[in-house]
Amino acid sequence: MRDDENAKDSVPHRSVPPSPMFSDTGAISNIVLRMAEAIPQHCNHLLYFDNWFSSSNLFIELAKVDIGALGTVQINRYLGLTFSSDLTMKNGGRGCFEKKKTNIDGIELRALKWFDDPLYSYVPCT
Repeated sequence: MRDDENAKDSVPHRSVPPSPMFSDTGAISNIVLRMAEAIPQHCNHLLYFDNWFSSSNLFIELAKVDIGALGTVQINRYLGLTFSSDLTMKNGGRGCFEKKKTNIDGIELRALKWFDDPLYSYVPCT
């Protein structure tokens, strides 16, 4: 939200070109990066988005300009980490979780996977 105009920023969802400030991370992640252009860099801001937009490349691009990111993620979009299967976690019972971290392009990515009946959730953060 822009304080000066009290209006919501928006980006059309079709044919979003890459942001000139960031690398091309794919059509969906480019939407987030276009919106992130309005966020002051190197100011300790934290940006949240859901699994529709999340990818390792998106977290890395935001981390490069010190914009923290947090969000749910589809496990097949999270590069560099391997978690136990859903069945194994289910056998561990409600509250079972795993923490992992990896380093991609000098950026540390951390992830948490937990089992909570009936939902499995994945939350990476930088």
